[in-house]
Amino acid sequence: MQSRLIFHNPGNRRLIIIFAGWSTTPSFYRDLHAEGWDIAVVWDYSSLDFDASVTDGYESVFIIGWSMGVAAAAHAAATTLPPERISAAFAVNGTLYPSSDSYGIPEAIYEGTRTTLNARNLLKFTKRMGYIAPDPATLPPLSPEDIYIPDFESLANELDNVRANTKKGRLPWKRAYISTGDRIFPPQSMKAYWTVDPSHPEIIEIDAPHYVRLQSIIDEVTPDLPRIGRRFKRAVPTYDANASAQQLIVNKLADMLPPQACSDIRSMLEIGAGSGMLSRRLAEILPELEEATFLDLYPLPRFDIVARECYVEADAEKWMMEAESENFDLIASANTMQWFADPDSFFRHSARVLRPGGYFLCSTFLKGNLKELDTKRPSPLLYRTSEELHAMLSRHFDEVLTSATPITLTFPTRRDLLLHLKLTGVGGGAPSSLPYSSHHSSQSTPENPLTLTYTPFYILARKK
Repeated sequence: MQSRLIFHNPGNRRLIIIFAGWSTTPSFYRDLHAEGWDIAVVWDYSSLDFDASVTDGYESVFIIGWSMGVAAAAHAAATTLPPERISAAFAVNGTLYPSSDSYGIPEAIYEGTRTTLNARNLLKFTKRMGYIAPDPATLPPLSPEDIYIPDFESLANELDNVRANTKKGRLPWKRAYISTGDRIFPPQSMKAYWTVDPSHPEIIEIDAPHYVRLQSIIDEVTPDLPRIGRRFKRAVPTYDANASAQQLIVNKLADMLPPQACSDIRSMLEIGAGSGMLSRRLAEILPELEEATFLDLYPLPRFDIVARECYVEADAEKWMMEAESENFDLIASANTMQWFADPDSFFRHSARVLRPGGYFLCSTFLKGNLKELDTKRPSPLLYRTSEELHAMLSRHFDEVLTSATPITLTFPTRRDLLLHLKLTGVGGGAPSSLPYSSHHSSQSTPENPLTLTYTPFYILARKK
């Protein structure tokens, strides 16, 4: 396998690796981009040796495997790419068994493609993919190394290698995208495979051919932080008066801190301070608190709750990577961590930034959060399970206490529900046209109540 960075900004510590579809090269993907992430493409399966040094220097790594790239990524995970280096993996129109009557391309068709390779048949294959070339004016210019002349013997060898591969490493597959109009991988075969895959990924069916513009996948799995920040900033003046579920969560978090901890905490870092709801609640129970740092995606109002206050506008995950070690007695966060790409990295750096004996007090959300909005689209967030989160926390903290209790809000009308989303900003990762606006009754009834379900997950952990 060969690899190349196609999108890079100095200082990025997050990487997306695209395991390419068969017969494609980096120029096929040169329009891809992601704020705060570098993007690398892996292609050419005439050899399945993978140089894992492409991940060196990165804190978080996502994998997107498309078509044959799904099996190639699994092979890399079984050989040279440590699966624990991967924060999340996403399969797009492919499985770990590309030549299979049950789970992939029917074996006779796969063999026929291999044995009849020529320019005409490769063009037919490209058309069957449903590939539509983008407007060249919107793409970066081609370099000499991007000029691609098909080598049919090498392409046939790639098909042989991928089919013969028996090494299937376990990757943290979070989603499997399946195109209902796929004419390369039968959709029913892909669904049959991903239903039994040990990772139990979320299966998302999309109305598309085999070719899917991967930018749309990247946009779904990497939250748009500027947009999220803008929505929450607009909601600051109305947040506290409308965030009834969030107030319950804040009170629960505050109640989790043991009395002795409250007396020992003098410095605090709050991630996603927002309107200051958690900040003010903690100030009530921390009599010795002397200094606090408040961090969010947008400029915050002053809270004036402790003698020394510092306000930081930043991407919390990136800021934590560079924060000074052993600097806080408490790291607190309510209703923010669900936006993070790599919770494990955040936990690791939180433990590093805490002083010995310090506390980590946070809430996030589990799968099913705001499920009523997800009837026609994938959730904009990658929710981890309680088991996953607890395992991550246990790697970095000595004492871990977690709990989960759903909160269901009922609204008299659809307008009230949508107003709740607007005035609290909690629809920050959703498209502007929410499914609830057209697929539910406008009035709540006992038989068909208008609800929103929050699934908070509470965390209290301590550093030794």
